[in-house]
Amino acid sequence: MSEQINAQISEFIDGELSEEASAAFLDILSTDSKHVDTLHRYVAIREMLHPEPLLQADVDLVSRVRNEIQSDSEVNSDYLSEGDVTVV
Repeated sequence: MSEQINAQISEFIDGELSEEASAAFLDILSTDSKHVDTLHRYVAIREMLHPEPLLQADVDLVSRVRNEIQSDSEVNSDYLSEGDVTVV
């Protein structure tokens, strides 16, 4: 039984269970905290093996915003100079 549950946990995490099988699996999890612990361990292992890519910051964003503000006819460019924006 435990091997079958472990296989279901893996399939659930990978999105391979049908909707019905997922519902039945969640019912099993709701009655046995040992399986929930296994699920958490499997998720942690999966996240280590398949890390989500980090969002890449747009390093030129400040320059683009500054250029847009300066090109806006309603904004007086005297209020925004090169030293007014700090990039962290």
